[in-house]
Amino acid sequence: MSAELFDYAIIGAGAAGLQLALAMESDAYFSEKSILILDKDGKTANDKTWCFWEIGQGKWDGLISKSWETGLFHGKDQSEVLNLSPYKYKMLRSEDFYAHAKNRLLQAANIQWVQEEITEVQRGEKVTLSTQKATYKAAIVFDSRVPEEWSTDPNSLRIYQHFRGWRIKTVKNVFDPESFTMMDYRLGFEDSCCFTYILPISSKEALIEFTFFTPDMRGSDHYDELLKKYIAQVLKVESYQKLEVEEGVIPMTNYPFEKHQSDKLIKIGAAAGWVKASTGYSFNNAGKKVDHLIQAIKSKSQLNENSAQRFKLYDSTLLHVLQNHNSKGPQLFTDLYTKNPIQRLFRFLDEESSPLDELAVMASVDKAAFGKAFLKELFR
Repeated sequence: MSAELFDYAIIGAGAAGLQLALAMESDAYFSEKSILILDKDGKTANDKTWCFWEIGQGKWDGLISKSWETGLFHGKDQSEVLNLSPYKYKMLRSEDFYAHAKNRLLQAANIQWVQEEITEVQRGEKVTLSTQKATYKAAIVFDSRVPEEWSTDPNSLRIYQHFRGWRIKTVKNVFDPESFTMMDYRLGFEDSCCFTYILPISSKEALIEFTFFTPDMRGSDHYDELLKKYIAQVLKVESYQKLEVEEGVIPMTNYPFEKHQSDKLIKIGAAAGWVKASTGYSFNNAGKKVDHLIQAIKSKSQLNENSAQRFKLYDSTLLHVLQNHNSKGPQLFTDLYTKNPIQRLFRFLDEESSPLDELAVMASVDKAAFGKAFLKELFR
């Protein structure tokens, strides 16, 4: 049985794969190119909530379910109100993004979306993709599957951002819908770096997530217990209805994903290191990487890493501290959020900061722990 042939194939219809497919669909350069999207899931459920900050209007504003101009940070002993202007913090539910993407992509004559799981990938003159039902070939494949090696590589730093969230509805007015909580460290778990994250949709409804930044999956058996405890003890809420549950694990690592790249099999998304190593934020970063990738394809140029080396060093430094001194995490983030304007932090995390910004950020944290980690990562 002959394999169906495509110019491009995208493995994985997540944030990265769909942003890439949508960018291709809207660019005349790809209008005559055949494009295959493969994912084992039908993408109908709200399995993720993506958040990001940006200035002014953005590409996805029509899909945003909520945005905020004010946030809160709570350390164990001090709190900070975060006035974000000119930024806004935006919330995008995955089911809305999936529906939008499917509506656009399924109408494109040159795009085929297949709900099948890849069982084998073979490189050759064309890349062969096998599923249990069929075989496909493509000149270039964009692959979002994360290589398992990232979690065992002895030369890389790794932190698991793992979490569970409940979207709840309360009887009484509990939340301020105009202010979200970036991090709340008042409820901890043993000696780990963990916090609560709150996205209020209305005065009676919010997504509350308990999140760990740990070098292993410690605490993962306690998500529900910690969420119940936070709602009861910190929010002082006794009666509420649980509407949705979401959970996930996000890699935060300096693993060299680029070594899995080739001219015909190109990694994207978390599999290409598009997740910001020091924060786990991915959606907006994936959009920027997609723009870079599209330009490289159109200009037939080499796909080069477009992050400055100094930002990789900063990310590795923070990962080093969290991996080797995880209990210092709450104080580290407290220093970052209470000693820096949030605008400076956003520029720093967006890799758009000036050297003066970066010096100020570095000066705000524990100089002993951070300085030692910085020097170790610099010389490594």
